[in-house]
Amino acid sequence: MSMRLELPPRRESITQKAKIAGCTLYLTVGFFDEERTLPGEIFLTLDNAGSKERILVDALARMTSLALQRGAPLEEAMGQWLGMKGEVCGSVQGDHRIKHCQSALDYVARHMLVYYGQRDDLAHLPPAHGLGATSTCGVECQSCLHEKPRRERL
Repeated sequence: MSMRLELPPRRESITQKAKIAGCTLYLTVGFFDEERTLPGEIFLTLDNAGSKERILVDALARMTSLALQRGAPLEEAMGQWLGMKGEVCGSVQGDHRIKHCQSALDYVARHMLVYYGQRDDLAHLPPAHGLGATSTCGVECQSCLHEKPRRERL
């Protein structure tokens, strides 16, 4: 049995809110490092879903967190959820790179692999439209944190 890596008592986290077919999903990712590059835990909350679905999603998130803390690669842990089909599926609102999913778990896997696993092939939009990216259109966009590019003097 592998040793469990301890997460720091105070850690960085990011929460992503997304709407999938009228259901609101909150994905919170806790990190081992301050740079927010190495996920160590995930929490999932599904609004507008039944209690059975919420309990199962919570249990899956806890088990996946334990796997990550025991050294499972992100690609392997999230690869199990990728492509899963389920009742909450369709267009995604609120994520700047992922616009469609086959289930809530498929969305979470895509999100984790695109943003933290360098799997741009799973995204529907290029990185230029992602969080923290510099806009190439020259427009400040508060909703996606784009910055206006600086003009260089000739």
